[in-house]
Amino acid sequence: MPFPFALLLLAFPLLELAGLIVAGSRMGALPVLAWVVLSAIIGANILRIAGWATTRKIQDAMRKGSLPLAEMLSGAALSMAAILLILPGFISDAIGLLLLIGPFRRVLGGLIVTRATRPPGTGDSSIIEGEFTIVDTPPPADSRPSSGSFPPPPEPPQP
Repeated sequence: MPFPFALLLLAFPLLELAGLIVAGSRMGALPVLAWVVLSAIIGANILRIAGWATTRKIQDAMRKGSLPLAEMLSGAALSMAAILLILPGFISDAIGLLLLIGPFRRVLGGLIVTRATRPPGTGDSSIIEGEFTIVDTPPPADSRPSSGSFPPPPEPPQP
């Protein structure tokens, strides 16, 4: 796991907690608690409704014979938005609300598709290219390695 992502993953709950404490000291505990409960209820309902709607859209697209990539990405973004709304905190709620906006979801889906379908060699250094030749004939007897090599394969039994 890259270091900045791990640091963000560890800092995120602390930032959420600090935001809740600051909001609670300025607005009072009851409005903050009401916001957390309301956003969790909204997130749970979105998760339930969006799950069924996305499943239906994917099935319709597959019946028509098309690849339901847009529906799958939209459903994943809606599910992520619902989960972020269920989590307590203002940062996760803000990101979740952003994911509920349709044009933002489409732009994000386009970025994901572009990154996933880019040709190899454009920033991905884990691919090593090479050439090979299939040889059907065994090498000559004098080119076989001598001591320390594997023995030749056994001959198949004759019937």
